[in-house]
Amino acid sequence: MLVRLVLALFLLAHGLVHALFLVPAPEDAGDRASWPFEFADSWVLRPVGLDAALARPLGTALVAVTVIAFAVAAILTLGVGPMVLWAPSVVFGSVASLVLLGLFFDRWLLLGVAIDVVLLWIAIASDWTPSETALS
Repeated sequence: MLVRLVLALFLLAHGLVHALFLVPAPEDAGDRASWPFEFADSWVLRPVGLDAALARPLGTALVAVTVIAFAVAAILTLGVGPMVLWAPSVVFGSVASLVLLGLFFDRWLLLGVAIDVVLLWIAIASDWTPSETALS
């Protein structure tokens, strides 16, 4: 049960970290390098002419999907609800996270990308779920 709890906390924490995009940069973060969670400068949206007025709602929606999907995955990891929904919730969260991190990429977000890729592999390729027998 301890391993399931740790995994659930990890999934929840990974999802919640994305909410930092909704938090204003700290006062001492004068340059982007010290605060990578920024909607204002998208290397994808800027060249196609989409400004920050569209980037913020798009990014906020992606943050919401990411947080909710990983929260659902965390709850399912603890055995609450049908385990058949575990892999889809991890996939939804990881894909939303990858789109978010890709649109508003900063090199400091590479760890998040790596986590999402590993979670996608676990959910899709390995066909593994945190069943009671696997983690007891």
